[in-house]
Amino acid sequence: MQQQFFPADVLENSIENYLPRVAVRSQWIYTITILAVIMTLFSLPFLYIDISVPSNGNLRTKNEKTELRSLVNGVIQNALVNENQSVKKGEILYEINSQELSTKSQLNTDQQVERTSFIDDLEKLIHLNKVSLYDNQTFGTSLYAQQFFSFQSKMQENLFHQQKIKKELDADRKLFKEKVIAMREFDAKEFEHTQLVAQYESTFRQQMGQWQSDLTSQHTALQQLLSEAKQLEEQRKNFTIKAPVTGTVQQISGKYIGSFIQAGETLGTISPDDSVLIAECYVSPQNIGLIKKGQRVLFRIDAFNYNEWGMIKGKVTDIAHDFIVINDLPVFKVKCVLLQKKIQLKNGYAVFLSKGLSFHAEFVITRRSLYQLIYDKADNWLNPKNV
Repeated sequence: MQQQFFPADVLENSIENYLPRVAVRSQWIYTITILAVIMTLFSLPFLYIDISVPSNGNLRTKNEKTELRSLVNGVIQNALVNENQSVKKGEILYEINSQELSTKSQLNTDQQVERTSFIDDLEKLIHLNKVSLYDNQTFGTSLYAQQFFSFQSKMQENLFHQQKIKKELDADRKLFKEKVIAMREFDAKEFEHTQLVAQYESTFRQQMGQWQSDLTSQHTALQQLLSEAKQLEEQRKNFTIKAPVTGTVQQISGKYIGSFIQAGETLGTISPDDSVLIAECYVSPQNIGLIKKGQRVLFRIDAFNYNEWGMIKGKVTDIAHDFIVINDLPVFKVKCVLLQKKIQLKNGYAVFLSKGLSFHAEFVITRRSLYQLIYDKADNWLNPKNV
């Protein structure tokens, strides 16, 4: 009796019963797979990809943010700015009380008026001659009016004395010719007359010289006052804080009318409105050595899916020589210029780039074939020196 190890229904569903029924009609799938693998292997040296190092950063304007600082101590008299307000270059933002400066400026103006009046009077005085000296004159200041009248009186007194001595001299000359008086007496009278004439000339020249000297001094004093007025005007500008650039005011310090501010205190910042956008990247120290000027960069804007919107092209324009610390990590600032101003979908819908957008950057350092990459990876795995 023949023994059966497996029941008939089990053998019917076994692989031994199924294999003889299978016949290979075609091997085209196998062949295609083998050919695809072989072609892929042969194409590896000819397929290149970009090798890049990553970084992140933000879009910003070419110009740095500008701080608003007070150059003087004082109390805010007027505040004309609010947070996120757009301002134009030269627009007044704050006015600081300058009462002390106004007092100095008024005093300077009054002194200028006084010096100018002195100069006008002196110009009139130095052009006097021995004839016009005795004409009626008007002056703008009491100082030189008094000096003129005093000088005029003194010179008239001298002339009267001269006339008196001249008459006596003429009479003595007749008496001398008639030998009534001695020559010594006549010579004494003539000497007295000559002395009065010389005194008149000397006094006139001396007074003219004094007034000329005063005129020079007054001109010098006026120039000093004008120079001081310019300095006061420059100081007055410091009491008015204007927008140095066109932009948007940010980080207002909360100083209002009546608040006291100190010199050098920051009142806020202005983010400039600049049509030129740049990408500011923060590169780690281990990658900074791979970055160079003119290097190609690809940017993925975080606010837009790069699979739909694509990537922004750019190139490196500036590399910082020293590091800064951000989030307790040392990084180097790398500035890049953008080669396009907008990003768009395939259907043509576009969005212009604006400052403040964050991104991930890929600095393209070289192009390598897939064969080189696989070889390098295999070498890292199999080379005993790397173990």
